[in-house]
Amino acid sequence: MKIAILGSKGRLGQVLTNCLSEQGYEVVAFSRENFDVDKFLSDNQLIEAHLDVIINTIAVTDVDQCEESPLIAYKINARFPLLLARYCESKNIKLIHISTDYVFSGKNSGHYSEYSLPEPVCTYGASKLQGEIGVLSTGNNRNLVIRTAWLFDLHKGNFLTWILGELNSHKKLIKVVADQYGSPTSTIFLANKITELIESDANNILHITNLGQASWYQMSQEIAVIKGFEVERLVPVSAKSLKRKAPRPFNTSLVSERNLELTVDLSTTWTDSLRRILL
Repeated sequence: MKIAILGSKGRLGQVLTNCLSEQGYEVVAFSRENFDVDKFLSDNQLIEAHLDVIINTIAVTDVDQCEESPLIAYKINARFPLLLARYCESKNIKLIHISTDYVFSGKNSGHYSEYSLPEPVCTYGASKLQGEIGVLSTGNNRNLVIRTAWLFDLHKGNFLTWILGELNSHKKLIKVVADQYGSPTSTIFLANKITELIESDANNILHITNLGQASWYQMSQEIAVIKGFEVERLVPVSAKSLKRKAPRPFNTSLVSERNLELTVDLSTTWTDSLRRILL
């Protein structure tokens, strides 16, 4: 089976490339060096012939950047997945598209399933929702949208590496948002689950996250304990106090109602995955 990964040098893309290669799949890696989204959108740049599956991890994920530049957000997060899905349909390729918990409003107590009504509160979430709709709008009913959340690993640019940097600094007090909740998920865990699904008939929408929910503050406390830092240095603050450009949903924790149907084991907690990475 031949699989293309779009965004292969991103955090998830790198781990996916390794996981799939280790399982013996032929992986074709596409990054900015050999794939231009603008060129694909303008003249339908060919990706690769004779592919079985394309996994799309390309997205603008900076929530505030999306709020500031909505045209870019919709181009990459919405229009590109739609045209990619049409391309895959024309070539009889299965498309696996990575989406987000931010398609939900977060106005209730979380625990959103695949059957919950999306209601994004920011441009990032709205653009990603349009991308989902595009992927599932073609005649290719094999396509799969995977929603995940709060990805963490030891690569640069995520909450785990940020809080480790803060804890390793000389700062006496570290402000962490305590009133925003989600489903922290190991990038390694997610990549392994996607690898398990590659040859399955899974389609439509599936939620894949580690088990459990937490606030950023609770997650930072767990990290501090595991690494032996003083928890007292962590100061809980409200999301509004940071005065960021984009609104954030209160609680977008995800659950899956389709994992049993698709025999996907999602029983590993986020704390277990966190310890495996840090210890």
